[in-house]
Amino acid sequence: MKNNYYIGIDLGTTNTVMSYGRINPNSGELDININEISAQNKDGGMTKIGLLPSCVYFKQNARPIIGPYAKGMLATQGSRVVSSIKSQMGKEEELIFDENIYNPEDISSLILKYIAKLSEKKFKMFPDDVVITVPASFSSDQKKATLKAAENAGFKVKNDDGTPRNILLDEPRAALFNFVYEWKQGKIPTMKLDEKKNFLVFDLGGGTLDVSLHELEYKSEIDKINIKDYAISRYTQIGGDNFDKKLADYFLAHLIDKKVDYDSLDGSRKEELDKRLISLAENVKIEFNTEIMNELIYEEDLKSLDDYEVMASNIYDNKGIDLDLDLEGYQGIISELLGENLKYDDYKKINDINFSENDNIIYPILDVLAKAKNKLGKDIRIDGVLLNGGMSKLYFIQKRLEDFFGFKPITEIDEDKAVAFGASYYHYTLHQGITYGTIQNESIGIEIKGDFVHHLVNAGEELPYESEISEKFDIQEDGATTLLFPFYLGERTDKKEPNKKIASRRVIFDKALRKGDRIALKAKVNEAGLMELEGWKLGDECNKFKVEVASDKIEEEEIKIKKIKIKKPRKEPKTGLELNIEDTIIQLKKVLDQKKIDNSTFKNISNKIKNARNGDEFINILLNMTKYLKNDAKSKVIILLGDLIKYYDDYREYVTKSLIKYIHPDVIMKVCEGDPKNINRIIKDYVNTIGKGEQKFAESSLLFLFGDQLSKTIKNDVLIALGKTGYSKNTVKYLMQYYNDKIEISKELDPQKLLWSLGKLSSREKENPIDIEVLYPLIDNILESIDLVKNKELFKKLVYLVGEISDLRFGDAISDKYKKKVLKKLNEIYNLKNTKERKFLDIIISMVEGNELNKEQEVSLLAIRTTL
Repeated sequence: MKNNYYIGIDLGTTNTVMSYGRINPNSGELDININEISAQNKDGGMTKIGLLPSCVYFKQNARPIIGPYAKGMLATQGSRVVSSIKSQMGKEEELIFDENIYNPEDISSLILKYIAKLSEKKFKMFPDDVVITVPASFSSDQKKATLKAAENAGFKVKNDDGTPRNILLDEPRAALFNFVYEWKQGKIPTMKLDEKKNFLVFDLGGGTLDVSLHELEYKSEIDKINIKDYAISRYTQIGGDNFDKKLADYFLAHLIDKKVDYDSLDGSRKEELDKRLISLAENVKIEFNTEIMNELIYEEDLKSLDDYEVMASNIYDNKGIDLDLDLEGYQGIISELLGENLKYDDYKKINDINFSENDNIIYPILDVLAKAKNKLGKDIRIDGVLLNGGMSKLYFIQKRLEDFFGFKPITEIDEDKAVAFGASYYHYTLHQGITYGTIQNESIGIEIKGDFVHHLVNAGEELPYESEISEKFDIQEDGATTLLFPFYLGERTDKKEPNKKIASRRVIFDKALRKGDRIALKAKVNEAGLMELEGWKLGDECNKFKVEVASDKIEEEEIKIKKIKIKKPRKEPKTGLELNIEDTIIQLKKVLDQKKIDNSTFKNISNKIKNARNGDEFINILLNMTKYLKNDAKSKVIILLGDLIKYYDDYREYVTKSLIKYIHPDVIMKVCEGDPKNINRIIKDYVNTIGKGEQKFAESSLLFLFGDQLSKTIKNDVLIALGKTGYSKNTVKYLMQYYNDKIEISKELDPQKLLWSLGKLSSREKENPIDIEVLYPLIDNILESIDLVKNKELFKKLVYLVGEISDLRFGDAISDKYKKKVLKKLNEIYNLKNTKERKFLDIIISMVEGNELNKEQEVSLLAIRTTL
């Protein structure tokens, strides 16, 4: 490390903390301190702080402001403040401020770069050699996003030879490193760490809860920490934000009693009010907890504690909050999150617990205890419970854990700085040449006959890992040419929650399999958690297939079986000869240069190009032609490009990027030389070709164009293109405002195209489906209007849309409550329809029930997905 600084960064949901360690020249020991930086406070002045609020305020037409001032703007400028971004890492979210687009790693990068730049003066350099902490249960995508944020902030994520640097550290391990550091400082005198001890780390932050179980041993003679990981909980997106939300909902009910009509507020006003209430709830939580802890210093119980008075004027429409909060009342508000119905021994029957009804702080503990027992084959003794994360300071959390374990958790450590301190200590040990291993967080299994799950890799296995060859998979019927492998994450041996379907891989065989043929499988998992499954038919080991599975992507992929190495075949036109490029382009230009283009001749030449074996060689030439062609000629070439990229996947991104800059009306005016008659037609052709490219990055440009004063025809073309390219909840929310009960007489949009586009966007079959919570209001609207629609095609599109949103064939999505509502409505209207409509309803009902479709039904569904 340059200048002998060992830097750790806790990139937290609520606060970000940087610490630094240096060797004390007098004692020779490592000293670690919080790195205080200057930041703009709530009043606009500068202040020194160690805990930087992880909030970014996008002040209009100014550089983003980070820290306390940004947090202070939540109540008044909530729509321009981003907070709790850590919980969105790894997701394909987009945030737009002043026409600039940001994703979660961009926001995190701003925070990291800010804290690093303000530290240059202290370190006399930009601190690019650091360790950043992440939740232990972060998926591979979430860790990659964090690394990307670090790289964008200027930190070194690769060595000089291009190999990846080890800059991420799981937060529970960081807490344990800090625990040893604090013990060495004499702050935890009652523990003996020269003997092996089992510690459960309970790390509850602003947005996530990590629970993990470790064996810890410290060898003081060589200053070596040995940590053996027993188990890590599944990713649990529960934290201080959830506790604040419960209290904010309680305050909202108080406002509604004062006649605040919350349901009638538009989206932005609701969001503003929600953020004010969340901010109030957080302040009340902190202040009330401080009063409780102060009382406990003098009293063993809290009988003499006065009620906490909540006063906040003019929260909305000159109405405020004025109420008293007592211990029992507050505990009642958050009781669901405390898991008060669960006890220690419940880990022995964890598979019998309804996971969906137990999103609380106790279930992850049971999960870890069960995993540890499964790994060791016996119950494990817990020697200490180590608290970490700002939310673990809450009295109600500490009391619940004490009641659960039967002894007090360790509270001597400063939860706010523990993770950062531990990261600095870990950074120091890395520079001493010490290396550390990792374990598989959760078991990865494969679905087998009877809806059972066979575990290929068990939780707790040390990575990298290679399994033994399994020969348990028999072919069930003659003539099979494909096998579908559904993969599940979790400890259950069936498909029920909390097991989660993470991927499906379809393998295609050259020769049909016979009933009784046996498939051999072997699994390998690397240190990043990526699993490779290798398989072959017994007796035919020369023909192997390989598939890869990450820990959080739900996707379908067909893989052709070949000799060892598998390569996706290049998509090419089925017919046609190889054309002479120069001669063909001369012919094409001759036609396009005519004052009145001969459509028949142009169609003949364009068909030859589309069907040519070397059609891809025309793409660059055609793109260049669009720059100088005018009007009808330009339109025809743009349309031809759209037809070509259907065949050549490698050119889709390139063509889309080349065309997308031209779809702004002002630019089109220049391209059309000011002739407004041609503007709509050329925008239409650009939009259609961009839609055929199916590139996600086109979404924001199309959405921006949709807001312009365009003709109804163009808006409908943009609508279709958004259906093909869109992926974010922003687009869904925007289009949902055009849906209403009188959709049949919509004046702005073609209702069938609107429904088709929403169906494409909302499909649960997508790699990263839209958050289902966003779609519940749309389901409600559909169910209210579906039996009122008279137009048969429109009815079919409505049924199609509710089917795409409610599709359960790819794992859980809609709740049981909504599943029942949807099926009830579909069955109500079933008997009112003719045979053809019932046939289509059968398909949608099967989708909602999670049943596999037959070949005929798949064809029918594909038809409505691909046609309008």
